[in-house]
Amino acid sequence: MWEALRGQDTAAFARLMGDAVVDVDVSGIKQTSPQSVARYVTGCKTDSYSLSGIRVTRTAATVTISYKAAVEQTCWGQKAPSPLLVMTVYESRGGAWVPVAHSETPAAHWQ
Repeated sequence: MWEALRGQDTAAFARLMGDAVVDVDVSGIKQTSPQSVARYVTGCKTDSYSLSGIRVTRTAATVTISYKAAVEQTCWGQKAPSPLLVMTVYESRGGAWVPVAHSETPAAHWQ
C-alpha cells in the first residue's frame, strides 16, 4: 500500500485497501469508498517512508498488522504527522485476506 501511495497509483491502492474499510486517523472516523481512496491518493505526495517494529497477530479468521511508519508526506498542502503508529485488520473472506479496519495515529514525542 505504501508503494502505491508513494507512486500515486489509485488503482493499486484501492485494490489493496479495499472498500468499506473503517478508517481512523487524525481527520476523523470514516468508511472508505473508491472515491475517498482516490481523493486521498491524489491529494497526498509521499516522498519517502520507512516501516519498523512490524507485528503480525493471526487467528483463524483475522490478521492484525501493526507497525511504526516514518513518512515524508504532504497532504493537501500540509505536512503530514510523522512518525505514525499504524494498524490494519484483515479478515479471511472466500480464501482472500480483506482489510476491514485501518488506523493511523501520530506517535507520542515523549519517552
